[in-house]
Amino acid sequence: MILVKFHVRRWLPAIALTLTACASQVPLVADEAPRLAARWPAVYGEGSAAAIGFGLPELDAVLTRAQAENLDMRTALARIEQARATARVSAAGVFPSLTGNASTQRNRQPGADPSDLFGAGGTLAYEVDLWGRNRSLAEGGRAALASSEAFRDAVRLSVQGDTATAWFQLLSINDRIATAQRNVATSERLLGLIVAQKTAGRVSALEVARQRNQVAVNRAALAALVGQRPLVRNALAILTGQPPDAAPDQDGGLRQLNVPQPTTGEPAELLARRPDIRQAELDLVAAKANLAAARAAILPRLDLSVRGALQSAVAGDLLQASSGLYALAASLTQTVFDGGRLEGQAQLSAGIQRERLVRYLQVVLQAQKEVADALANLDSASQQEQAQREAAAAAAEALALAELRFAAGAEDYSTVLDAQRTVYTAETAIDIARLGRFSALVALSRALAVRIE
Repeated sequence: MILVKFHVRRWLPAIALTLTACASQVPLVADEAPRLAARWPAVYGEGSAAAIGFGLPELDAVLTRAQAENLDMRTALARIEQARATARVSAAGVFPSLTGNASTQRNRQPGADPSDLFGAGGTLAYEVDLWGRNRSLAEGGRAALASSEAFRDAVRLSVQGDTATAWFQLLSINDRIATAQRNVATSERLLGLIVAQKTAGRVSALEVARQRNQVAVNRAALAALVGQRPLVRNALAILTGQPPDAAPDQDGGLRQLNVPQPTTGEPAELLARRPDIRQAELDLVAAKANLAAARAAILPRLDLSVRGALQSAVAGDLLQASSGLYALAASLTQTVFDGGRLEGQAQLSAGIQRERLVRYLQVVLQAQKEVADALANLDSASQQEQAQREAAAAAAEALALAELRFAAGAEDYSTVLDAQRTVYTAETAIDIARLGRFSALVALSRALAVRIE
């Protein structure tokens, strides 16, 4: 036996037309193209942006460990698994659903033998996607999954940049410690010279005391730098997912390293390469799909179902044709009044899409700003380092002349003291400017979304 049922009232088409008009009252959000610079303020190299190669095997090993063990990276991977499951749930409405059931029942009446009743059945249901609601939900789920993958790439880029920056800070600390050690050695050597001058009666005890004070000050500065070094290593430990006692270490410095020449490419390349831009774009795609689904939810729904049941007093007879009952049902449903809930949800989805569109445009502008900032900082740090090297060379020459004149009695001690302070300040400024150059290169790699090699 086949039973066909249609739950459609005569006045439902008019209501459907009315609510179709209501759905069209929820406005679509117009697309807007991002604004891109014609060129960068400073151009390094020609062609597309490529990896920035420092040529440091030790750094490569640390970056590889960070990508594998960093806990932020592992969190991002876990979020991808969540998004993949959510996308699967969102896509389920595109396919029909099949449910089955089985039952057994024993009846006992006074004066009669017990009777058994066995049953089995199932229902095949499918929503006809008249307005694309289920397809939109599936598209939104896929976009959300791709967005989580872009987020993982953004985290990977951030971990790379933070790890490289901490590594160069460690090398810079080594340089500054070496500079401070040379300064201590210079001040101690001058102290010996002044003590000899006092023994010869050429200077007073005041000059000796002042130089002893300078030696103590220089030793304190050295101790402070030595104390900073473990802090940088602790930061590296966290970035590589290690405890402090397993933190990466390196004895070299930045002064002996070559500064690589990056290739910047064109501003338009950022749209395809920056993971945060890709994530913002995919979030916008998901918002568009959710708006389409919300608009379609206002419209009528057509559900088809096939139900079948088998019943028999003997379990072995369930598969006989005489024990079967089948029903085919089609149901057209339409929300008549819900206090504006569906329309409000559609308007909310439209507002979310507008927000994500603005967010996408903002991310594109911010990405271009980060590239321009990194290029400006790189130029500035390069010029500063060159100027500080010249200043340090002049200061060292002035100190050597001051020592000679002081030993000959042609210069007082204050000139020597000022000269050695100037040398230390200039040498320290070189180390700071050089770290600024390497930090700007790391920032540029992050802004351009290229690898560090």
